[in-house]
Amino acid sequence: MEVEAGREVVRLVVGREPGALAVSDDGRVGYVCERGVGSVAVLDLTGLLEGRPERVRVVSRTGVGAHGQPRGLVERDGHLLVACRLLDVLPVVDVASGRVVDSVGLPVPGSGPASVLAVGNGFALVTLERAGVVAVVDLLEYSVTRPIAVGGGPRGLTVDPADRTVYVDLARQRSLAVVHLDGVDLSNEDGIPQFEDIAVGAGPSGVTVVRADLLLPESG
Repeated sequence: MEVEAGREVVRLVVGREPGALAVSDDGRVGYVCERGVGSVAVLDLTGLLEGRPERVRVVSRTGVGAHGQPRGLVERDGHLLVACRLLDVLPVVDVASGRVVDSVGLPVPGSGPASVLAVGNGFALVTLERAGVVAVVDLLEYSVTRPIAVGGGPRGLTVDPADRTVYVDLARQRSLAVVHLDGVDLSNEDGIPQFEDIAVGAGPSGVTVVRADLLLPESG
């Protein structure tokens, strides 16, 4: 999609029920969760950088469990950490080989991983929808360092890079959890992060952070 012109420039066929996606820092590689077939597709995006969108293509596909339902992923150093709704582990995919090379065990069986987000310093956060928990994952050791209880039905999450505040939508509570991680050591369970709830509408399932000045009309 060409955003400024508001038009579609290329359509790419991927697996059934494509969902969450991510793009590498250099914009050359994309990743798409294919929920309906239990796989993650890797896309070559270099054509977009060259002004040749027709060259965008799927270069590989890795299965993470036929019935796993991958719902979110993050990339770090050529590896993908994948959150799959029906798996009790987080598969780790090596992009170069296209294989699952490791996995992260979850603290609560049947917890329903919903989304995953890198928060810097080698850590990621994973929402566990059925457990009401956000799990902290060490991306170097591929292990859960601590669970953070946030409330009923956490799904989407985002972080404000300015102060490391994390926002998590709570579908069952019709609210947004605001978790303050500034000064919190994510490598262990010492200390309790402060957080509060903000009431929102029914069934929230996604959240993002936007600069307020971009939403305000320009003054005359």
